[in-house]
This record gives sequence, structure tokens and C-alpha cells, in this order.
Amino acid sequence: MASAQRRSSVLPGIATQPPPVILIVDDEEHVRDPVVAVFEEAGFEVLEAGSGMAAIMLLRQRPHLDALFTDIVMPSAPDGFRLAEIIHATSPACAILLTSDAVCPVLQTMNTRMRFVPKPYDGDHVLALVRALMRSVAAAPPVPPASWWRYGSATSPRQ
Repeated sequence: MASAQRRSSVLPGIATQPPPVILIVDDEEHVRDPVVAVFEEAGFEVLEAGSGMAAIMLLRQRPHLDALFTDIVMPSAPDGFRLAEIIHATSPACAILLTSDAVCPVLQTMNTRMRFVPKPYDGDHVLALVRALMRSVAAAPPVPPASWWRYGSATSPRQ
């Protein structure tokens, strides 16, 4: 009974079985750990990675994701932008939330499947954003990967 209550708290009003899977990627463990705890407490199955490459390795073992929460700036390739592109190409129904304290994506490049939250953030706010994105994704028609993303950001030299 506790697990049924836990699942129903993930997305109130939407039946989900098994629990949704989220991948949380941040190279700073002290930043990643608290948000991992928030999602685990909310009933999500949480996968976590400390780099884009570690995330890709996880995806080879576990290709299904309902949501991605990733830092944009990481010390090794791929960065959060490229990771989001890769995940969208393989899982177009995945909700994507990007974060950074150094880069802000061009808002026109985002669609109903993607949002940005600046660091520092509150874990409960991130949870609410991911839930809203997952609802949006469930209600929206698929978006082809080619038209979904223009690589770069408003404050990044990659424009």
C-alpha cells in the first residue's frame, strides 16, 4: 500500500506504473545529491551521473527515460546541451529540464518538452517543474528531433 501511495504522489491525477524514471546529471555531487533525494522521496526511479559521458553509458543500459534534469556546463563532453539533443533523438517523449549558473539557453530553442531553471534552485521547485513538463509531454504531439533544438545559448560562446 505504501508503494501505491508513493506512486500516486509522483504525478497526482495521472496513474503511473511503474514509477517514472528520471536521469539527474551534474558533475558536482554536493549539488546533485539533494535533488536526487527529493525525486526519490517523491517516488521517482532516479538514475544519476556525474558527467555527460557517464549519462550516455547509463542510457546504453537503461534507454527509457521519462525525464532528464541536467547541468549545462560540465568539465567533459558532452555538455548538457548535447546530452539533451542525444536524449531527445532517442526518446522524443522525454521531459528535459536544464540548469546552470553560468549559461542561459536561448528561450526560442525550447519547446513544451523542455525548460530551464537557473542555479541555485530549490529541489521542490525542480520537482514541480519536472512534473509539469511530464504532463506537457504526455499531452503534446511528438516533436521531430531536427526541428527541436538549435545548439547554443544566449551567453555561451558556442552561438
